[in-house]
Amino acid sequence: MRQVRAELPAEQLITNVTEEARLVRAAQLDATAFAPLYRQYYPRIYRYLRARSCNDDDAADMTQAVFLRALAALPSYRERGLPFAAWLFRIARNVATDAQRKRRPALDIDTLPEALYATEPNPLEHAAIHQERLDHLRGIVATLDPG
Repeated sequence: MRQVRAELPAEQLITNVTEEARLVRAAQLDATAFAPLYRQYYPRIYRYLRARSCNDDDAADMTQAVFLRALAALPSYRERGLPFAAWLFRIARNVATDAQRKRRPALDIDTLPEALYATEPNPLEHAAIHQERLDHLRGIVATLDPG
């Protein structure tokens, strides 16, 4: 079983919005300055994703994907009055959704029974069949004796 990093001691936690905003701006300029944000939010993001995954390894992989996406998108991050955590958790939710879609088995249409195929014929095919029937009916009517 994989061990998750322990939470930071309280004295190392980012304690206010101003400090967090300063760290985000620093990380936008230099990716190595992202480390304190990573250490702060890793345990919470991991727990969030572990609750939405099948096992520890999947949760760890998804957590890694969250922070890679966050680091890649950090230059375009804009503070909008919400905590940085809200932005990270939105990325985490998207990563979890993507992983769930990938786990969902795909069904090959060729394996479906014929009864499940669409019953509506092609509109052009339907029109051609209708025209053939009309022509056949006209031919029958033309052979009838008027008397």
